[in-house]
Amino acid sequence: MDEKILDLETKISFQDHWLQELKDLVFEQQNEIEALTKRLLLLEKKFTEATATQKDADIIDADFEVPPPHY
Repeated sequence: MDEKILDLETKISFQDHWLQELKDLVFEQQNEIEALTKRLLLLEKKFTEATATQKDADIIDADFEVPPPHY
């Protein structure tokens, strides 16, 4: 009986160790996901600003635009 209890305690000890390892890993991954999300949002903002600026720069007033050759 004592041997079975000792065996169970040993198994529980290993499980507790691995559970803590998994918790630490999940915590690290969550921090990395949050950092990557912030970077992605920043890149999206910069991209949106850059494309909006580019679109505005590409727009030419119709009075200054040269008509196509078939006119």
